Amino acid sequence: MKSMAVRKVKQPTKVRASKVVSLVQQDDPYRHLDHTDGLGDEERQRLHARIRAGLDEINAGRGISAEDIIEELKAL
Repeated sequence: MKSMAVRKVKQPTKVRASKVVSLVQQDDPYRHLDHTDGLGDEERQRLHARIRAGLDEINAGRGISAEDIIEELKAL
């Protein structure tokens, strides 16, 4: 496991002072998955670029609805 930076929590908690907990930054709740996926940095960058391109397609109205995909799968 990678070593992580230690930060103090500013809000009151009910966790013992000796307890170690992992916190995920709110700006990217899936960041912790990046080092468990087996991808190298370049592969991960390509994956993220493709995901962004796909989201751009959907936001531009060029996506396929889930209902249409399910109907296509049922027809197989």
